[in-house]
Order: sequence, then structure tokens, then C-alpha cells
Amino acid sequence: TGKISLTGSATDNIGVTRLELYLDGVRRATVAGTKAAFTWDPKASPIGAHTLEAKAYDAAGNIGTRSVTIYNR
Repeated sequence: TGKISLTGSATDNIGVTRLELYLDGVRRATVAGTKAAFTWDPKASPIGAHTLEAKAYDAAGNIGTRSVTIYNR
């Protein structure tokens, strides 16, 4: 019924240098660290499925990604 805080975190054996959060392919947050968040207002988005994706970068240049589907009713 209101705004929602969407968060992501990452760990790595070498060390996470940057974390990015995307909603429907649009970057919404970037941090030089392991935890990121942004606020989403579902009322401003279409009803239906949306993709939240996190991309983590480590000091060796590796990139890890994970995504989940969230639903707006």
C-alpha cells in the first residue's frame, strides 16, 4: 500500500568492490560496498511481474548476478 525498500547484499572470497541494483533493467542503486537499497513505489509501476537484479563486482574483475521476480498487484 506504500513505498517499499528493496535491498541487496553480496559476499565474495576476494571482496566485493561494487554492488548495483536494477529494477526492470534500470539501475536504481550503486554502492562501493556489499549492501545497497532503494525505495520503490509500486503505485507508480504497472501491475504485474517486475525483475529485481543485483550485480556484484569483485576486486579480481568477476561479476556475479542474481535476480528475483516481484509482483505488483
